[in-house]
Amino acid sequence: ALGSRLALAWVEDPQASTSKIVLEVLDPDGNPGATTSILAGGQVQGTMWMLGAPDETGLILAWSEQGGGTDAVRVARFDCVGG
Repeated sequence: ALGSRLALAWVEDPQASTSKIVLEVLDPDGNPGATTSILAGGQVQGTMWMLGAPDETGLILAWSEQGGGTDAVRVARFDCVGG
């Protein structure tokens, strides 16, 4: 949560070899607000983790991915979701 807003993240096509992660922030009434996406370096594996900033202006998203014979943990900061 980002204050009274809710941030959601999901993988658009879990079977793709390169995952597209979509991030969307909903307003207090559940209406879509800021939306963006990021391409992972491989296929996202398991659960993604998200942490909102204390000042409610951004968040950090972390995930693990597999691709090219290697496993990696990735972290991305989104600071364009201000209220």
